[in-house]
Amino acid sequence: MYLPNNICLQKCLPHSNYKDGPPSSWFYATSESEYMDGEIFFEWFVKCFIPNCGKERPVCLIMDNHDSHITLPLVEKAIENNIILIGLPAHTTHILQPLDVKIIGPLKNRFNTIAERCGFLSQGFTISKAKFPLLLSYAIDQTTPASVKDAFKTTGIYPLSVDAIDKSQLIPASFKQPVTENAGTAELKTCPTCGVFNVNPLLKDGLVPKSLADVLMPPPAKPLSQKRTSRMILEGRIISGDDMLMKLKEKEKALEEKKERQEERKRIRELKQEEKAKKEEKKTKRREEKSKKSARRDVSSQSEKRDRPSRLDNPMYTCTCGVCSVRGRVDDEARGIEWVGCDESMCLAWYHLDCLCTEEKEYIRESLSDGNDWYCKVCKPWLYMEE
Repeated sequence: MYLPNNICLQKCLPHSNYKDGPPSSWFYATSESEYMDGEIFFEWFVKCFIPNCGKERPVCLIMDNHDSHITLPLVEKAIENNIILIGLPAHTTHILQPLDVKIIGPLKNRFNTIAERCGFLSQGFTISKAKFPLLLSYAIDQTTPASVKDAFKTTGIYPLSVDAIDKSQLIPASFKQPVTENAGTAELKTCPTCGVFNVNPLLKDGLVPKSLADVLMPPPAKPLSQKRTSRMILEGRIISGDDMLMKLKEKEKALEEKKERQEERKRIRELKQEEKAKKEEKKTKRREEKSKKSARRDVSSQSEKRDRPSRLDNPMYTCTCGVCSVRGRVDDEARGIEWVGCDESMCLAWYHLDCLCTEEKEYIRESLSDGNDWYCKVCKPWLYMEE
């Protein structure tokens, strides 16, 4: 029995009826990159693998160590259903994974053959997203159960056999991992900073003659003092074990804490932005109120200017003092300079108050207190004669 296939398409599913022809149990999904991710694999595991893997337990699912195959929900679901997840060692799927050894290669050849034959029908024929599942189903139908059994036998999975593995596909390391500079060590050494070999390891292993030791030097090795950042898993492992479950829970907790910190920083940043926006709004309102007040003052000032007599309308600004002959100025009042004018219609002369004599100043005070008119000494001198 074949398990239902999982077809992952890029970005979106076809608009046409792409499910006509393939088995209805096939699982379809989309991703931005067209590759498998953790959510799609978990959904396939729950909807396709568990319902179709039989009722006998435990069941073993062999796969590679890709990140999409190792998630906390997947491991918890596998433990719940007594399914053992095994991750193959890195760079060994070409000899240990049955699909890679006997299934995928012939399947690709059959699919290419079908696509070429379809091209003979029309020169403009293309395999769209909607047509791909149908052609793939036809190519899979030509896979025989014997070839599937042979794939498991060739990889030594069933029946279990270490000798079944083609060891010619394995390349042993040519020399050991170089060591850093240590006291009393005359072995292979590398610079702890740049990783350059002090002694050519190829010469030590007899792979190059001494005359070419300075020419055929291997590239600098990564200094061992640097922190290793590679996420590649080299060894095979049981993914559905308690250790992996604990690691995934710790990783999930760390991610949640990181997400909470990010949310907190985001919240603080939003609060600061809101406060800044409120301050800007207050500043804008103050500027608007200030501009309105300024506009009102301008209107009032213009109105006052219209209502206030102009300089030419005030005689003291157009005349000169009858005593000192100094012409009146607009800022005389601000400077404390007082002017008085004669009320005689035939005179209308103006004088600085300080320029008048004592008798004239007394006469002015009397006239102001009594509300009478004041006449200057020029037009009515007899008012100032002593009796």
